[in-house]
Amino acid sequence: MRDYGTSFQVVCSATEFNEPDQYEVDGIPVNRIVSPWMRSLGRFRSVGLTRRLTNYLVFRSEISKTDQWLSDKNFDLVHVFGFSPVTLATIRWAKKRGIPVMRELVNRVDSPFQYPPGHKLDPAFEPRSGSVYTAISEQLGDVCKAHGQIENVWVRPNPVDLSGFEYADQATRSTNRKELTTFGDDDTVLVFVSKFRKSKNHEFLIDVIERLPDRFKLLLAGPLSSELDSVPGFSEESIKSFTQNIKDRGLADRISVQPGFVDAAKYMSAGDIFCMPPENEAMGTPLLEALATGLPSVANAEESSFREWVIEGENGYLRRLNADEWTAAVIEAEQFSEPRRKTIATDIARKVSSEIIDRDYMALFRAMIASEPGEIVDVEKVLSR
Repeated sequence: MRDYGTSFQVVCSATEFNEPDQYEVDGIPVNRIVSPWMRSLGRFRSVGLTRRLTNYLVFRSEISKTDQWLSDKNFDLVHVFGFSPVTLATIRWAKKRGIPVMRELVNRVDSPFQYPPGHKLDPAFEPRSGSVYTAISEQLGDVCKAHGQIENVWVRPNPVDLSGFEYADQATRSTNRKELTTFGDDDTVLVFVSKFRKSKNHEFLIDVIERLPDRFKLLLAGPLSSELDSVPGFSEESIKSFTQNIKDRGLADRISVQPGFVDAAKYMSAGDIFCMPPENEAMGTPLLEALATGLPSVANAEESSFREWVIEGENGYLRRLNADEWTAAVIEAEQFSEPRRKTIATDIARKVSSEIIDRDYMALFRAMIASEPGEIVDVEKVLSR
């Protein structure tokens, strides 16, 4: 956004880190607000009333700290992601000052509004008129409509940086495959790059590869979860059990597990087919990134956001989480020709390019800043100019 002459600051919470900090990312100042002592109370995995109480105390403490940070700030617009004490405090601060808010809906939610513990339906935490809700799937757009937010809702895909995620031809796939794996050019490599969490269904792909001919291999890569993550995931200990299961089933030479933060674009361009078996996904950006790389994709048919992007037989296949059905779909996807793969990349690039989406963001930002109290920003009109 700095290319558009804007300046901004970032204030955030954290799940992976338990200490407050001030730092810069690419020259952008970031202030991380965390209450270490309060957060430590939640580590005991308390349940029931005790859990609700510790959660309330964390929110109260970190909302107060965010209020202090905001006390001398002066912004034209606020842009919030996710649900945390920081986002709640910032929305309330903006509402008091008549500042419009762009609220990004990036996870499965039942409402476009969010409230802290003890403040359910408190209008102080609802963005003022002139604000815009960004939904990364049609399903989230429908959630907004169900709560009376219609004209001011922008349904858009997650942007993809096409300078990194671009069509990978056979030569590129071969080069990256040799660098990252022990698999060869005669293998057909299924790839899945994602955080190791239960909801991502990595285990399901073991069942699929077990049913496929030996020429099919599987590359799994992505970061592990930390003890502070709110969503259950794979720790260093559980990933050992996961890989031991692979060995016990005689698949160690056909499945490569590489936990850690990786260059997702490079890993995707080492594969032939992308697999997307997660459940409860608001969007699933890796699916768009894989398509931009030219990978035909097999995805969970039960996820509405995947159905928005996978076109049966054209860029992949949608199947229930049934290993036999996925096995047949993978064999079909193996037949995609190089020209067809390039078409997949070209078609998706026109829709998800970060350059195009950034331009739309700026148009909406300007309209929001110019909006008067009580005015509703009509997203469709703004973006059609």
